[in-house]
Amino acid sequence: MRRLVPLPKPPGPCKALNIWAWGWDRYCSKRIQSATVHLAWSHRVRTYTAFNQTAAQFPAYNHVGDCREPLKQIYQFPNLTWVENIAVRANGKLLVTLITSPEVWQIDPSAVPVTAELVVHFPKSTSLLGITEFAEDVFAVAVGTFNTSDITGTLGSWSIWGLDMHGGDTSYDRRERGKPDCDIIDAVDATAYKITNIPEATFLNGMTSIPDTESILIADSAFGVIFYVNTNTGEYGTAIDNPAFKPSPNAAVALGINGIQIDHDEPRVLYYSTSFQPHLLLGRLPIAADGSAAGPVEVVLQASPFPEIIGSQADDFALKDGNVWITQDPSSSILLTSAIDGSMNVTLIAGSTTERASENLAAGSTAAQFGRLRRDQDILYVTTNGGMPTPENGIVGGRILSLNTICYLK
Repeated sequence: MRRLVPLPKPPGPCKALNIWAWGWDRYCSKRIQSATVHLAWSHRVRTYTAFNQTAAQFPAYNHVGDCREPLKQIYQFPNLTWVENIAVRANGKLLVTLITSPEVWQIDPSAVPVTAELVVHFPKSTSLLGITEFAEDVFAVAVGTFNTSDITGTLGSWSIWGLDMHGGDTSYDRRERGKPDCDIIDAVDATAYKITNIPEATFLNGMTSIPDTESILIADSAFGVIFYVNTNTGEYGTAIDNPAFKPSPNAAVALGINGIQIDHDEPRVLYYSTSFQPHLLLGRLPIAADGSAAGPVEVVLQASPFPEIIGSQADDFALKDGNVWITQDPSSSILLTSAIDGSMNVTLIAGSTTERASENLAAGSTAAQFGRLRRDQDILYVTTNGGMPTPENGIVGGRILSLNTICYLK
């Protein structure tokens, strides 16, 4: 069972920002495949729904033992929407971040039809990346400026925000640290508040919480380090700086460490993935209670010449029961490997580097998290960017997928 620290308190005296005037005309003319996207307004809530989607077409849950179609699309955003990361709330709803717009969206995979609801828009940034829950229904989000054309972030643009999903209640009166740029952003049944700026960061990416603490870890893919942040005080610094995290000097994209995860059944081991590295796809190392390194890096999976991998670009991944489910972008695949048997055997679950994005559900798969309810605890929810980094295979709107992992386990 996940043990979460007490709820943090959002800042009281900071000036609130209103996001409701933000324009939505660009969505009104979009279409999700054959389904017209309609913008439905309710009291301070915005959703758009593919009304032609039926429960039969896009069922959210895979019944245990039903492996006829283990990978399913449950939702699709408009074209040129890059869905980057995902967190699963205790109530079963999904929170996803977008790179192509500085937003968090919420999706209920059990709804019929499935809809996406805007939770918050950050008006001073271009992109959101990592997201992790660090207290009960309170999430940290990496916010900054990012360029999708060359896969680079902007030095000095990055900050960590808290997203409190407790119905927009701001009465917790979080301790104010006297920072003049401290903001609160009003959101749909939620409150977003700045935890801290990290001016040294260039490309904040994967994020995970340290069990039984109020701190989180965030990977900088360009700088090749892991930062820690105390979500209560805003204190931050470099937690781990290891040569294995650095971008390869000969790589087409200057991208090193990517996803990071702590298995809450193994709370003193940090797993991490790398991208565009010649020798390492997945590694791990022991950590201390404060997130600092407590031992050397161990290779879990090498970047071997496995079919369908272009240079072995792992993106993010999910851990469960000793297995690692790896999303690959731009390799457009989902892989399965064991974290405990040392075999480095890999199973291709879905995807292809040559298949058209319209036919490959895993095109541009970016992140994955398991469901938290009894009915979907074996369902892996996967986000995609629709193949934006590989336009030669076509581009579709970013997807939310459900994968019945039981179908691939012996």
